[in-house]
Amino acid sequence: MEILENPQQRDRRKFYQQFHGCLAVYDDKHKKSGWRTGRAYHALYAGIPVCAPQGNNGLNWCFPVDTKEQLDKFATFPEEIRKQIWEKQKAVVEKTGKVDPLIL
Repeated sequence: MEILENPQQRDRRKFYQQFHGCLAVYDDKHKKSGWRTGRAYHALYAGIPVCAPQGNNGLNWCFPVDTKEQLDKFATFPEEIRKQIWEKQKAVVEKTGKVDPLIL
C-alpha cells in the first residue's frame, strides 16, 4: 500500500478520477453515536471511494477495512473495481437522502 500526498488544487480532478480511496477513521465516542465524518462525504462526492472500520452505523456504506491487510487488498483493486465501489457507495448515500452534498 502507498499513501499518496494530497495533490495540488490544479491536479485534483485527474487524481480523483483514478478512484484511489480514502480512509475514514473515528473514535469510540463517535462510533457509539453513529457519527458521520464530513470528510468521508466530501471524498465520496469528489469521486473517491471511502473505506472505514466496521462498527459505526453512520459509516456503514463505506468499504469495510478493519485491518492493514484489508486496506492493502483494497489498494490493489484495479481502478475499474474501485470505481464500481464508489458508484455503489454514492447510490446508497443518495438513496438515504440524509446528506445534502451542498452543505458539506
